[in-house]
Amino acid sequence: SPAGFEERIFSLCSLIELFNLIFVRSAASAAIYPRVAAACVVYLHFYIFCAFYPFHSLAFLVCSSACLYMMLYCLNHFEEPALRADPFSNTTPTAAHPRALYLPMLSPSWTVESAP
Repeated sequence: SPAGFEERIFSLCSLIELFNLIFVRSAASAAIYPRVAAACVVYLHFYIFCAFYPFHSLAFLVCSSACLYMMLYCLNHFEEPALRADPFSNTTPTAAHPRALYLPMLSPSWTVESAP
């Protein structure tokens, strides 16, 4: 493989993880982006292990471009409309609940029936 190729793959995976951590907040993005990004990286690895040296950099460029396109697509089509949605809905990310479908899980000992 080319010099520094493994570091570029690691940096792409780190960028994908950082994007997931910060920007993937709506239910639609959470359903689509991780699957597409994982598929791109898996296809890149299939190509790396099944083909010879010459086009590794081009395959990495295609994978990186596809992941970047999906990042921008999810931001424009899912995250931005989700911010304008109903702030009291469970599927809307807010400052108090940054992840979609946030439902607090309380301990069974906190129920009204078990109060003294």
